[in-house]
This record gives sequence, C-alpha cells and structure tokens, in this order.
Amino acid sequence: VLVRYVVGTVAFYWTATMMQFLFWSMVFKAVRAIGHPVLEGLGVSWHLPEGGVADFLYPLAFTLLITVYGFWEASRIQVVAWEIRSGKIPQGVSRVRIVQVSDLHLGMLENRWRLERVLAKAEGARPDLLVSTGDLTDVHLQDREWLAERWRRVTPPLGKYAVTGNHEVYAGLPDAVAFLEEAGFRPLQEAAVQVTPFLGLAGVDDDDAVGMGLISQPDEGEILSRLSDQGFRLFLKHTPKVDPRSLGRFDLQLSGHTHGGQVFPLVLIPFLVYGFWTGLNDLGGGSHLLVTRGAGTWGPPIRVFAPPEVCVIDLLPPPGLGRGG
Repeated sequence: VLVRYVVGTVAFYWTATMMQFLFWSMVFKAVRAIGHPVLEGLGVSWHLPEGGVADFLYPLAFTLLITVYGFWEASRIQVVAWEIRSGKIPQGVSRVRIVQVSDLHLGMLENRWRLERVLAKAEGARPDLLVSTGDLTDVHLQDREWLAERWRRVTPPLGKYAVTGNHEVYAGLPDAVAFLEEAGFRPLQEAAVQVTPFLGLAGVDDDDAVGMGLISQPDEGEILSRLSDQGFRLFLKHTPKVDPRSLGRFDLQLSGHTHGGQVFPLVLIPFLVYGFWTGLNDLGGGSHLLVTRGAGTWGPPIRVFAPPEVCVIDLLPPPGLGRGG
C-alpha cells in the first residue's frame, strides 16, 4: 500500500508538472515570436531572453508557481449556494435544503483529510437531503472502513442518495455500489423514489456502464415518469448530458464529472465537449441543469482556476429562480 501510494503520488505530480511545463513553454515561445515584432514596431528595444537556458528556466518557473498555487487552490473547498423557486414547492414549506457533493475520487491520496474538509462544509449547511452525483470513490480505495463509518455519521432527515460515475464503473460497479450502501447512501440505479409528496428523486448509472455492457441503455423518460408530475422532480446523472426525450420530465438535473476543467488551460474543455457551463443552465421546457465542479481531483491533487466546491441548493416556493447568497 505504501509503495502504491508513493508511486501514485509521484506519477500524478510528474504528469501535472510536465503538462504545465509544455503549456508554458509554448506560451513563452509564442509571446516572444509575436511580441518582438510588435515591440520593434513601437520602437521598443526590449526583448525576452532567448536561448536554451531561458527556454527552460522561464517555463519551469511558471510551472512551479502554478503547481504550488494549484495545490493550494485544491485545498480550499468553496460552498456555492443556489436558490430554486418553484410552484411545485408548497407555500407552507419554508425550504428544502439539498447538499450536492460530487467527484471526490476517494482512492489512494489524502482520503481522510479531504473527506473531513468536504463534510465540514456539507454538515455545516444542515441539509435536509444529501446527494452524491458520482465518482465518490476511485480505484484502489484505501481506508474503506473508516470512510464508510464517517459517511454513516451523516444523517440528514430526508436521507442520502447517490448515483455512480465513470470511475466507479472502472473500479468495479458492484463493489462501488456496495461501498455506497456501507456508507449509508441509497444507490439510485435506474431508479426513482418519492422522497416526500412534493419531492421526487431519480437517478441512473453512468453512461460508461452501458458502454461496458454492464447495464442496458436506461429509458430516462420512463424512470422519471414514476415520479409524481405534481411534485418537484430531481434527477441525478453523473455526466452533464441531457436526453432530449427527458426534457420537461424533470425540474432539475444535478451533474458533475467535468471538474470545471480542473487545471488551466483545460477550463474551457467541458463546455466544448458537453455544451454546458459550470453552474445553472436553463434547458427550456421547465427543466434546468446544475453542473458542479466537484470537491475532489482526478490525477494530481491540484486545481488551477477551477476551485473545488460543495453545492447547497435551497428549494423554495415561488416566485423566481436565481443565485443564492
């Protein structure tokens, strides 16, 4: 276990460092290639250093600074609050508070430390309902008994529910689901549950479970139809993909997966791939999608301009829809 931890840590940091070094090397050369003619045209004689040493040291300096900053950013978990007002929430209900955690990737690295920081935010919000939108665990899960016991101590009044993410599929779907149950979650595998008369909850396994032949393609519309259409319908799905046939059958889909890109300059990639920004997206037809950056990291434990977060969502009676405080 110790050898695996050391090797994994070194490999993750080496990968992150090399990616950043290559990026800043290209930036440095591009700035020099474009900047010199511009400065000469302005009559400025200043030049960026040239040569092998400069081409190595300048990108290396930026890389080290960014890596140190990225480790710091990844440790600062934010609470992002949202208010969702809906006519499906009875006027006599002051609020229903949902805490969404996603993409913790509990596995080899910093399990206890990260989970305690996440749960400090989650429990501090005093949720009525807690949901995990996938990748709670990853391959080579260490401290399994401790992690499960710590999660079991989190007991919101309306319960804890979870769906699987792609990394849970890779790690072994049955074992990942077993851990969720050990941790006190109710896994939603192509399932729906009426939590209260006015709040329904549905969830599906990650798409990769279909791709790997572990499950058949779920009929999201049929699953959602099991919930009362008079109540607020919450849909848990790890990847921020929206089946057009399910539009109008859910009020709010909660997703993660993207990490908000996790490391600059990859922060634009999720939008280019999925077409949705981190945060709240209006899908039309009364449906909305909330995409979280998640609270953990995949690979190197760093984030750059994509801070980790725990989402706190308050469902309120009408009117309006907007960002909370």
